[in-house]
Amino acid sequence: MIPVPDAQAAYDRVTHFIAEPGDIDLLIAAAAQGGMPQPIVDLGSDLQASKDTHAAYVADPTESNATAWMAADTALREYISSHTDLTVA
Repeated sequence: MIPVPDAQAAYDRVTHFIAEPGDIDLLIAAAAQGGMPQPIVDLGSDLQASKDTHAAYVADPTESNATAWMAADTALREYISSHTDLTVA
């Protein structure tokens, strides 16, 4: 069972571009276990989708798998960039 404070800390690191090893897997597991705040579930789900579509593309590098991976990656990038409070110069 992943405690909410641990998942929140991983979420904060990922959305501030200072992720540590294991943060991605922690967020994916936290999203799957339930009882997490919606932003953690959303990010964990987007991370899992990107991971799954990448694996599908590596296993079978077709145009449709590439398109699915790009769409998942774009959704993940948009989520992270819209949930950070860092100022980009």
